Amino acid sequence: MEFCLFTHSPGWQNGYHQALQSNEKLIVVFNPVAKSGVLPTRFSFLSVDDPNTLVSTMKKSDEDNGLIIRMYDQEGRDKTVKVNLFKSPDSVESTDMIEENGKVIPKDGKGITVKVGHNAIETYKFRFW
Repeated sequence: MEFCLFTHSPGWQNGYHQALQSNEKLIVVFNPVAKSGVLPTRFSFLSVDDPNTLVSTMKKSDEDNGLIIRMYDQEGRDKTVKVNLFKSPDSVESTDMIEENGKVIPKDGKGITVKVGHNAIETYKFRFW
C-alpha cells in the first residue's frame, strides 16, 4: 500500500489532479523497431482546454485504424470543451461506448469543440487516412 499526502487550498477541485497523478502508474511500452517521428517535443499529442474534463481512454479503434478518445466531466456540469490533436483529423465521429452508431461531427482545425454532458462519458473516433 502506498500513500501520498498533499497540501492544497480547500476544495476537491484544488487537490484531485495531484491525487489522480500519484495513483496512476506510468507504464512504459518499448518498441525496438526504430521509426523517425515528426512530432516536435514542444507539441502535445492531445490537449483538452478544461482542467476538469478528463480523458479516460485513448486507444486504437477495434474496427479500423481510427483513434478512440473517451472523456468525462469531473464537476457534474454540462460544458463545451475544445479537444486538440497533434494534427488535423480527416473525419471525426461521435460514437457510443462500443464504438458503434457513429455520427459525423464537424472538426475545428486540429480538433473538435463538443458539449460534454454532466455525468456522461463521451466517446469520439478520429480518423486519419
